[in-house]
Amino acid sequence: MPRARLLVIEAPVLELPGELRALSVASAIQPPEGPDREGIEHALSGVEQLIERSPRLRAVRSTADRPLDPVEVCAADGTDAVILLEGFRSEGAGEVRHQERVVVGEDGTPEVIDTYTAWRDSRVFTSWRLVDREGQQLDLLQDVFTVARWAAEEDSDTSAQEALPSAAEAIAELGRSSGIAYGKRIAPVVGTELRTYFVRGDRRLAWARLPVRVGDWQTAGALWREVAGDPSASDEIRGRALANLALMHEVLGDYALALRRVALSLATHDSARIRRYREVLRERWAQQRELRRTLTPEEISSP
Repeated sequence: MPRARLLVIEAPVLELPGELRALSVASAIQPPEGPDREGIEHALSGVEQLIERSPRLRAVRSTADRPLDPVEVCAADGTDAVILLEGFRSEGAGEVRHQERVVVGEDGTPEVIDTYTAWRDSRVFTSWRLVDREGQQLDLLQDVFTVARWAAEEDSDTSAQEALPSAAEAIAELGRSSGIAYGKRIAPVVGTELRTYFVRGDRRLAWARLPVRVGDWQTAGALWREVAGDPSASDEIRGRALANLALMHEVLGDYALALRRVALSLATHDSARIRRYREVLRERWAQQRELRRTLTPEEISSP
């Protein structure tokens, strides 16, 4: 089933004041040299990486000395708020298990094969605080954990263990993931979504597949309008063309018109698939209305 890729702005979990634009990123802790210190660095990089995807916010890595005073950090960096990583600790466990399997060869001779299965469980716990340049706390997230398991099967103990990331590599990866997760909590970011559309039932629907693939919505839309207005086409086919036109308007950011096209499509021919798309559209439009409260028109149209 063909899919069209849309660039959308994903709403954050936490709605921040609209005047916030620049955020310092800093660690309030510095453990001794070792995996946790590397994990902290990756957590801060993860936050920065996520915020760089935001049409609204920008990140500034702070170089202020500890102990960190949020007001002083913002003043030194010229930022509106500071993201503080205030806690980071890691845990992990692993094991290698040996098994013998009997395999019968082509000549009927049984053969014993040694199998070594290695696994590693790792988790990191992080605590984050967001404080504005006036010293007001905007968010506090304590002891949130990120966890992952790695496994490998090889023909020797050493090979199985070498196939897994080291403890330090696992902590670094989870640290980065925790930073990205916190960034998503506070920052609207540009992401992608996939939408299916109709290509069967009329050759003009099939022809529109190529222009959709290259992002030529004007050509695709012209074909769909032709089908939607064709009195010789069945109600089902015209309904499909109208649903495709709704997708085009969603891609172009006109959610109100997209919903009107969906309503007309369902009035022409009822379809469970199109009803599901209508709900997706309603949810996405509601999110966009919320985002308009904190983003400028230029930022909204940035995808």
